Amino acid sequence: MILIPPYCHKDTPNSERKVFNALKNDSNKLTKNWIVYHSLNYPVSIYKTKKSSFKYFGESDFLILAEDVGIINIEVKGGSLKCNDGIWSRRERGGWVTFNKSPIKQAHNSKYDIG
Repeated sequence: MILIPPYCHKDTPNSERKVFNALKNDSNKLTKNWIVYHSLNYPVSIYKTKKSSFKYFGESDFLILAEDVGIINIEVKGGSLKCNDGIWSRRERGGWVTFNKSPIKQAHNSKYDIG
């Protein structure tokens, strides 16, 4: 696979670093020409009529342009996670913290912003 950038930034979370290294070390001949963007920032739409939508950029943890397959968008989460009745949470020092959006919804929404 062709990774862009070809390295992890020093502040990259360990969970993303593990995925990055797995993709970098992939030796499958079918995926050798796939292009992987790591930590891709992209502009999103800004609607002045909806103040809650003032979001200037989004980020995809991994966006893969897969030759003869399509586009794969991966949202990476690390640590202890759980999902109960569609509500995603992660364990932190103070206990379980609920995500504002599920990782699946994050990846789903970003595909429209990227396009």
